[in-house]
Amino acid sequence: MPAFLFSSLFLNCKNNPKITPTEMIITIDTVAFVPETAHVKINTTVTWINKDQFSHDVISGKEDKSDNRFASGYIEPGAKWIHRFDSTGSYPYFCSVHPWIMHGVVTVTK
Repeated sequence: MPAFLFSSLFLNCKNNPKITPTEMIITIDTVAFVPETAHVKINTTVTWINKDQFSHDVISGKEDKSDNRFASGYIEPGAKWIHRFDSTGSYPYFCSVHPWIMHGVVTVTK
C-alpha cells in the first residue's frame, strides 16, 4: 500500500468518529435519522446528535409502540444522547414526536 494512501486512511479514521469500531454517530436532521439503518459490532456506543431545530427522542420499538429496551427522553436541538449496545440483535427505534416518518434500526453483531 502506498504510504500516502495509508496516511490518508489513518488520518480519516482518527478524525472521523463514524469510522471507529466502537462508536457510531446517528444525526437527527430535517426530521430524519441519518443514517436510518446502522450496522455495528457488540459493545458499540451509538450517539444520536440532534442537529434539527425541533426536540426529538429515540424510543426502542416499532410503529410508535415501545418495547422498553431504551428511551432517550427529549433530545433538545444541539444536544446528544448515548446508548451502548451490549447484546446482539436488531433494535428498531422511532421518534415519538414524529413516529410516522422518523424511524430507524441498529443491527448489532459479534
